[in-house]
Amino acid sequence: MKAPLKVQNVVIHIGSPKCGSSATQRFCIKNKEKLLELGYYYPEHSLDSNGVSGGHTQVAGALIKNDLALAKANLTTWLTEAKARNATLLLSAEAFYGQHNAIAELCEDINVTVIAFLRHPVDYLLANHNQGIKRHMETRRLSELLPVQLSQQTGHLAGLPLLHWADKFGDDNCIFIPYQSPSAGSTPIELQFLMAAGMSEKMPKL
Repeated sequence: MKAPLKVQNVVIHIGSPKCGSSATQRFCIKNKEKLLELGYYYPEHSLDSNGVSGGHTQVAGALIKNDLALAKANLTTWLTEAKARNATLLLSAEAFYGQHNAIAELCEDINVTVIAFLRHPVDYLLANHNQGIKRHMETRRLSELLPVQLSQQTGHLAGLPLLHWADKFGDDNCIFIPYQSPSAGSTPIELQFLMAAGMSEKMPKL
């Protein structure tokens, strides 16, 4: 017996810490009408006064709390809205990062494309430390903090969680991109994301 056809598509940006997720989400929220013209439905989510967001926590946050029923209900609502607009559902949240099993369960009848960026481990550690200092969550010097961090499991720094996504959804359905800070002169993260999602033509201006 042939497997049933998966009639809907969803593109899920799973973040990866310190890889420009907030910038990507802010851009998508501000350009959601243009994205819809291009065939992608990006549901609403909140931004704080600094333009920082957790993204689509209506699903991702529910999964972290193990509330699969709420996650399924919210996802179903968005899929219905996307279908009514003849569009592909486009989601983004760092909280999706470790939720490969739950997303596979929720999306068993859906074509899933996974997009993630991965930052060089040294760059990640430096950026994470700098953010902690800026937000007054960290007072230790980097020389004090690094031995503590490196004494713990560091598989996430080498992209181990991304391999779990590839195992669940297949290599052909996962797009993993090396991240570089905008200060390094790389292509803007928002543009890289849109290109990965399939919007190579008539993209919104950055």
